[in-house]
Amino acid sequence: MDYLGELKKELESIFLDFKLALLKIRTGKPSIDDLKILKVRAYESEMELKDLATFLVEGMVINVNVFDRSILGNVVSALQSQSSSLGATVSSDGVSVKLKFHPLTEEERVNKINQLSKLEESFKVRMRLKRQDTNSKIKSDKTLREDDRENLLSEVQRTLDNFVEQVSKLADEKKAQIKEG
Repeated sequence: MDYLGELKKELESIFLDFKLALLKIRTGKPSIDDLKILKVRAYESEMELKDLATFLVEGMVINVNVFDRSILGNVVSALQSQSSSLGATVSSDGVSVKLKFHPLTEEERVNKINQLSKLEESFKVRMRLKRQDTNSKIKSDKTLREDDRENLLSEVQRTLDNFVEQVSKLADEKKAQIKEG
């Protein structure tokens, strides 16, 4: 059985969930990164906004220029559904979309950083639980030789460490953005 491949797949899924959860924590200043992976219903499928538009940041405003005006309404709807978590007001002139951002107060910054720290830890715990499940499966697999089992357990730990490090890195970047914002 491909224990490592299965673990990587599960950890990648958790990591993607973490990235999406980060989108819901606003930093107080405009960030195109928060918009790029926003899903928009277009051309009979779900597409990322980065594939449908260009972005221009001007101070506390992001201009979103959609390539195809026929999907402008869908883009506006997707942005409006996220406007409160983004901390922005969405408006459209029929050609492009503007997101006007509102700065965070100091109290909001502290709350956002605390929220982010809790979120970060909860995702790390989810990853560690997947490691624990994988380790249990490996240890109970009687078809593995002892040295193969130990090598596999070491590789599982290295894989987990890599994903946990990625989560920490993203969380630290987001915390820095919140502090700057």
